Amino acid sequence: MFSLRSEDDARAFLTNNTYFFKIKSYEKNYRKDARGDDYTYANLEFEYLVELSLIDFSLSRLIWSLCANIEHAIKVDLNTMLMGVADPQIGKRCVARSFPDGFVTPHDNPYTNDLRDKCGADFAVWHIWELASFHDQVLLYNTTYDVVKGSTNPYRHILFIAVKIRNAVSHGNCLMTDLSRPSPSKQRSNRSDIEVTRAAMDMCGRAVRSGKQISAFQRSLDSLVVHNFAAVLLMHLRYVKSVGVIQHCQQEVAGFIERVERHHQDYFGEKGVQSPRNMLVNNTLTALVTLAKGYLTKSEERLAQLSS
Repeated sequence: MFSLRSEDDARAFLTNNTYFFKIKSYEKNYRKDARGDDYTYANLEFEYLVELSLIDFSLSRLIWSLCANIEHAIKVDLNTMLMGVADPQIGKRCVARSFPDGFVTPHDNPYTNDLRDKCGADFAVWHIWELASFHDQVLLYNTTYDVVKGSTNPYRHILFIAVKIRNAVSHGNCLMTDLSRPSPSKQRSNRSDIEVTRAAMDMCGRAVRSGKQISAFQRSLDSLVVHNFAAVLLMHLRYVKSVGVIQHCQQEVAGFIERVERHHQDYFGEKGVQSPRNMLVNNTLTALVTLAKGYLTKSEERLAQLSS
């Protein structure tokens, strides 16, 4: 339907801003009513697809920024761990254990090729910080944690979740084309990965419940995009210690909340009607905003701790 945007404006949007295959993918969030070989979508306006694509873009930019901060922060934390060990060979041991077949730079990069060529095959930890992918950065960090502290990093799993969604964003993948898509870590008991769920619920001041008492927000954490966004926010709170970076991210998160809420109730929620226009989209957007607000609250506590 084109009651909110004319067909001519829709053509212009598809010509100048995106392409049909991408914008059409968001229709997966709507119920398809089939009539023989034909079908329609319940309560779907072209403008709703546009809005989902714009929220998706805003979410992707936010995740990219947050993950860039996390990547830098784990390098700083790794350096702190190494500096606390008297063994001058500790870095080499951690590199060898992380990459038993030798470290290989992931791609050609004119900004780092000179460093790669200078090192040959002898990469120190600080070389890998400049050359490795986010995945390999996390791998090296977790290995160093294991070696230095003698135990497994309790955030190992959540860090790799952050890597996965960051990689999706870096490749321009849409995050919100199918909001019913479950998290890969969802358990057979139909509960999402409890490690992320418990931490996310705590971040938002909520209690984890079971059975019929599970809230709509907790159920939304079974969704891939909600679950992964929670993981990124949790890792940002855990690792980032720069006051300036946290304050900047607070502004970015607040901007994301404003963007989600701009047309949320008009297009997907209950404004002017008795029930949400789209329950799946409405609950997902509500969950994303709840997580973002939870981050803002906890980040204020984080700033207070860093300033004390």
